[in-house]
Amino acid sequence: MIARRLELMIGGLIVAMTVAGCGKVQAVGDAGPPSDAATEGVCNDTQSDPDNCGSCGHACGAGFTCASGRCGNDVAEVVGGTNHSCAVLHGGAVYCWGENELGQLGDGGITGPEYCRSSADPCRPAPAVVSGLIDVVHVSAAFDHSCAIERDGSVLCWGVNSSLELGHETSADLSCMSIITKTAVPCNPVPTRVPLPDGAKALAVAVGRGYSCVLSRTNDVYCWGDNTYGQLGVAPATTLGTSTPQKVGSTSTPFAAPVTQISTDHNSSPHVCAVSGRQVWCWGANYLGGNGHDPTTDPVCSGLPLGSLACNFAPQVIKTEQGGPFDNIVSIGVGREFGCARKTDATIWCWGADDPWGSRGQGTIDVDTNPFPVQVTMFPPNNVTALYVGGGNAVFVVDASGATWAWGRNNYGLLGNGTVTGAEPTPKLTGFGASQMSVGEGSTLALKPDGTVWVWGDNSEAQLGHTPATAGDQAPAAGTGAIECNSQPAQLQGLP
Repeated sequence: MIARRLELMIGGLIVAMTVAGCGKVQAVGDAGPPSDAATEGVCNDTQSDPDNCGSCGHACGAGFTCASGRCGNDVAEVVGGTNHSCAVLHGGAVYCWGENELGQLGDGGITGPEYCRSSADPCRPAPAVVSGLIDVVHVSAAFDHSCAIERDGSVLCWGVNSSLELGHETSADLSCMSIITKTAVPCNPVPTRVPLPDGAKALAVAVGRGYSCVLSRTNDVYCWGDNTYGQLGVAPATTLGTSTPQKVGSTSTPFAAPVTQISTDHNSSPHVCAVSGRQVWCWGANYLGGNGHDPTTDPVCSGLPLGSLACNFAPQVIKTEQGGPFDNIVSIGVGREFGCARKTDATIWCWGADDPWGSRGQGTIDVDTNPFPVQVTMFPPNNVTALYVGGGNAVFVVDASGATWAWGRNNYGLLGNGTVTGAEPTPKLTGFGASQMSVGEGSTLALKPDGTVWVWGDNSEAQLGHTPATAGDQAPAAGTGAIECNSQPAQLQGLP
């Protein structure tokens, strides 16, 4: 029997009908929103039906809706900090887990429910929802704080505030005990809004140890917090630290073109890089060439925690060793005293410190600093579609086939290849496919195409989402340290 489909326009309403071979006409429903056509037990709407969201049989979590084929509890982004990790859901909620003595998890408290390294070190192995965040599109996590961007461009930050990195003064903050300094420091375990100048709206956020930066929708960069080494992009003589966002380049030569991306180191290297006009611009500490030029030509900045270092308080463009343009840049990633970039021809280039982890991916470890970009050639050339760089000096790239390659620091199994070799200067195929990744200080997170989250590396503060020394945890490189890492990727449990 051959059926024909007719659409009749009746008073502006399209009515779809099936004309059977015997001439009988059967209405099969209108052409309104797909949800109007949903029938119990039938998969005819994968865009808004919570029982068949995105594909038939994919049910959303209890209480979560389906919009544009995505469940509200589907993971949109994974984020790794130093000792805590987070996940952003498509519905706008954020879940975090790991260390929490300074309110890093944003759950409104500074407690466990467990303790990791000592009784003074509360941590939370299971993901917990961040208080008050319901419409988030992006999060960045660093040493002891995190910031989020909501859909309307608002910025909210939480965690430690000893350098005003949360974007407000400390008068209303809690007093928290730092296990690192053994002193009381101001902190705020509840996300708090950061007012940007001139009503600016944020497009992206990148945070480092003691400071925070955002890229606005008008392609300007604003930074606030610690400025000891010029990481705010303004002269240290102007401000040594501020809760008021400073426009980068406002006291110096501005960028050559609108900025399209920013990147920071999570932990101990206070520098920032940005893509502007298909070139890379960097500022802040440059003591091992992480800003892409010879540090001996820079002024010296002095202060805590790193002492006297070469620094730049204005953005400096990276050039080739011959002085020519280093251009055609698509994306960048910044790590501890080094950085990498992906070009339009799908090649990868890295610069800065290589010792002791082999972060530049040259096959051998160069004990001498090379501030100039060098191409990474030990995987299929002109084939990279994504680049991820971590504060722990590890690099991951995804090639056009979906395969992942990794090199650099591996003493805590950061590369996820089943070993804790310490350093791996040669890019190796991991066999692990991912649609999005984040490389923290000692751990790595990956979002697979099927929506599951996988984690590996350092678990000393429950960054992997389980209690340390359980779930197959092992000792780090050379057998030193506690049983607190996992070199094999494991699926994260506990998200809604």
